[in-house]
Amino acid sequence: MTIEGIAIRGRRVFVGFRGPTLDNGRAPILSVALDALFGGGAPDARLSQLRLGDGQGVRDLAPLDNGFLILAGPTADGPGRYAVYWWDGDSDDVRFLRDLADIIGDHRERKPEALLPLNKGSSGLRVLILSDGAEEGAPTAVTMPAP
Repeated sequence: MTIEGIAIRGRRVFVGFRGPTLDNGRAPILSVALDALFGGGAPDARLSQLRLGDGQGVRDLAPLDNGFLILAGPTADGPGRYAVYWWDGDSDDVRFLRDLADIIGDHRERKPEALLPLNKGSSGLRVLILSDGAEEGAPTAVTMPAP
């Protein structure tokens, strides 16, 4: 089991799993009440199963507005598809925002691992992508449709 994305919204912590993935191209995200972790409250655990694609897990989670940005990528260390999705944090539905193939390009060793929302404007949402296997994380600002 590999946890790679953790984010907090309201009184809950959300934990994204890079692996294992579930049947039908779904990746799990578990959320629990913060009081269970830091105050002795009931966990009120909830498991979401998000369709990110076969072999695709969560690489990072970032709160945005009333939901989350999800950086998705392969569960294994080899090459694969990387993309950004938006999730409302409640349903099992995700919205595809952008493929990151142009960020990787010919640099097969570059693996997007983290994202940070920068700003929203008339041209869309700007997000900073950081990658493993690249010098100093190869910080790259990308634009995508705002959710």
